[in-house]
Amino acid sequence: MEAYLASIDAAFSSSSTPSSHAFISLIVVTAQQHAALKDDFAAHRSVDQSMIAQRISRSNATMTGVLLDRTASLIEAALQYVADAPPIAILTDTNDRRRDQWLAKASLPAWQQAQAKWATVFNRSSALFSVSPTSPPVWFFPTFRLVSMLFLTLCIRLDRLSSPFAQSHSHRQPYLTECTSKLAGPVRAAGTDRTSLPGHETKRSAAMWLGNDCLRGYFKLNNLKLCETVLKSVREANNRNREHVNSTLETAPPSSQSSSSTFMSDDPHESIYPLSQQVTYRYYVGRLRISQGRIRDAFHDLSWALHYCHAQHGHRQIRSILLHLLPCALVLGMRPSRFVLSLLDQDVANLYLPLFALYAKPDIAAFEATLNVRQRKERLRKLNVYLMIRDKSAIGMWRGIVKRWWVLCHKAAKTGSDEHC
Repeated sequence: MEAYLASIDAAFSSSSTPSSHAFISLIVVTAQQHAALKDDFAAHRSVDQSMIAQRISRSNATMTGVLLDRTASLIEAALQYVADAPPIAILTDTNDRRRDQWLAKASLPAWQQAQAKWATVFNRSSALFSVSPTSPPVWFFPTFRLVSMLFLTLCIRLDRLSSPFAQSHSHRQPYLTECTSKLAGPVRAAGTDRTSLPGHETKRSAAMWLGNDCLRGYFKLNNLKLCETVLKSVREANNRNREHVNSTLETAPPSSQSSSSTFMSDDPHESIYPLSQQVTYRYYVGRLRISQGRIRDAFHDLSWALHYCHAQHGHRQIRSILLHLLPCALVLGMRPSRFVLSLLDQDVANLYLPLFALYAKPDIAAFEATLNVRQRKERLRKLNVYLMIRDKSAIGMWRGIVKRWWVLCHKAAKTGSDEHC
């Protein structure tokens, strides 16, 4: 326990503001640290919020008032989680994707206890995030991002553990519903932050990753009506950032205007948000546009996401984008480029390429028969693109048939034959 308290002193005495990396290690401990700290904390239950606040204030005199109290409260909640629940790193291990793997790590009651305790950590993190924007705890944002992501993953897995039908749209997912409702508040706070500081120094810098977490939850719940509120908050944050850049350019001397003007570019590399967050955001926006029937908008957003989703980001991300981009291209009458074909794995190719071939002929009867093959039909339904392909692809194929018929009639008119007309 003394080692943990010493790490608190070290985290808050490094500079006028705590180190982001050091603060993360205080809240989200590794599995090894969890095991060592759990036994030690059992004998030191006297370590509470007031004691932690005293340690922080001795190490950093600038930490006072509400900011100090909420920081100490968050650290206390993290210690309570360590004392009463399994290691969060084990429960949210990305290598484990099946229910039997999750249950091998902890029993269902232990998962429920972990969710309840981590919900407290999230609530206190949200309270710290909502501290007055005149003194935004920017050093805390990386920790809040990790806490939010782990809370979302924990709730998704607990819903699946509670019922094998939790992924069904008709099945209630109470833990994920609770999680998304808690996430909605910080998303709104980030979008409405009007602090007259550069975007990366305000809550607006957290708008996109908070929005991405919230969108992920809404898609899991199939509650897409609430997605527009998230998009609105992210747009508001972007607009505030542009307003700050505009005011900076207007007041800046001529020598600095040329170097600052790049912030107004549409190049994603010059946004305050990391490229990975922008790619994830565009992916969810594209999927939302598909559900709204705005196919061209969806194609634009998903194409953007694919273009900037480099191979280093992982095969799974590229595959997820292609699974929704290809049906948009099919409906719009486009053929996949060589670059896109080079990205396809065998599973995605078998799902879509036969449809592209029949669309190009065009052969409506064969297309419908291939589309309604049971295995393909069920896959497309799970992706929520089956109805879009079925209802909108026929128009393009009829257009192709009429075009070919007109060409044949034109040739027949030139030769004086009516064989094809």
